[in-house]
Amino acid sequence: MNRVTQVYATVVCIIAIITMLITLANLVSGYIDKNDPMHSGWQSDNLSSFENFKMQTMKGISDNQAYIPDDEELMKMYESAKQDKLETAEHRINRNLTVNRLILVIAVVLFIIHWIMMRRAMKASNS
Repeated sequence: MNRVTQVYATVVCIIAIITMLITLANLVSGYIDKNDPMHSGWQSDNLSSFENFKMQTMKGISDNQAYIPDDEELMKMYESAKQDKLETAEHRINRNLTVNRLILVIAVVLFIIHWIMMRRAMKASNS
């Protein structure tokens, strides 16, 4: 029975270590994204400058379209799209950081509990 307990505790410890490593990598990525939310994620909208936004928007407008927005209207659209992207990125980053912190805490607790269990099983089998 002690041998089964040792193997079980060892497997859980290994899984907890792997989980901690993956979670730490995600936390580092999240903190990097938090410092520059405009460039985080995989969104295809190029909002790095007004000129890029204008070019992208004007490509989608056909010549026979009844309304073509002027620069002032485009600037309002750009600021709105930029603000929306920042808010969305901030929300996603904060959610991911919170989830990863929680997973890290759970993995650490599981590791400690099973490490203690494994050591006790090893002592019991040696006695």
